[in-house]
Amino acid sequence: FLCSSFFYSDCATSMVSTLKSQDYIVTDLQGSIMFREEDKTNEFTKQDLQVQWID
Repeated sequence: FLCSSFFYSDCATSMVSTLKSQDYIVTDLQGSIMFREEDKTNEFTKQDLQVQWID
């Protein structure tokens, strides 16, 4: 799912808490990795983010 730019901080926090039992990465809309599940200190610097589940 996607995070809107306006709510991205809360959305990112929410994503981490709800998805922490799964493997996933968070990317910007161009696919650049912004956040990995194992690196919860990485800051979200892009306006629009998306979650990609890792099969």
